[in-house]
Amino acid sequence: MGEFLKHSYTYRFTYKGKLDGKDTKGEIIAGDKYEAAGKLKQKNIILTAPLIKAETLIVNGENRNQVLSPDSKLFSKFLILSPGFFFVIWMILNIVISEINEEFGPLITINLLWVVFFTAFPLVYQKFRIKNLLYEMKDSSITLHRGIFTKIEQNIPYNKVTDFILHRDLMDRFLGIGSIKVETAGNSGGKGFDGILEGLEDYDEIHKILRNKLNESQNPNQTYKNTDALENDSVLTDILLELKEINNKLKK
Repeated sequence: MGEFLKHSYTYRFTYKGKLDGKDTKGEIIAGDKYEAAGKLKQKNIILTAPLIKAETLIVNGENRNQVLSPDSKLFSKFLILSPGFFFVIWMILNIVISEINEEFGPLITINLLWVVFFTAFPLVYQKFRIKNLLYEMKDSSITLHRGIFTKIEQNIPYNKVTDFILHRDLMDRFLGIGSIKVETAGNSGGKGFDGILEGLEDYDEIHKILRNKLNESQNPNQTYKNTDALENDSVLTDILLELKEINNKLKK
């Protein structure tokens, strides 16, 4: 599992835009959304809606399940919050020490260095933590990949899930991202979650996909009934066509 994150990923993106003033839509293959947007710009396609990452097409030459990763805005969230918190603390210390004695100037500098350290360290940790997050959506389960030094692969079957809960705090709404919490039978009732998909830009679409997979896992017979119905309709159509053909021959 330690080599998982070293693979080369290629994604399929769906887009909506305008070309020569006319509406257009389609798919494009790229390593990330910035590369996809660049390719579309080269084709003179102006995007009118956000790019949607559909699936991972190739992982070192092999097909994989639908794989999602956090948007870069998730790190921006921590970047905005962390410095502001420590800067306020430093300002308070600066004011208090200056009021006590002007000779404490060097101490203020030391405090500033501590602030920089305690600000930078969490941000570096978050940067690598986010870089190592991957969410793999399979037919019967969802697998969460995480870990910087110790790689963790957490597999959660859909039939064990009670709900996928969309969560967006104030900063998420400001940045245009969201998270999806995975609630299982053992953690229902708001007591906790077995996993979380953080920093998703297409959170609404992904939430709908996961809810559909959950419904399919809870009502498997419905899928079979729909399939049987389609097969029966196909048989009846064939019979009607044969009857019409026989009728036409009899008329001749």
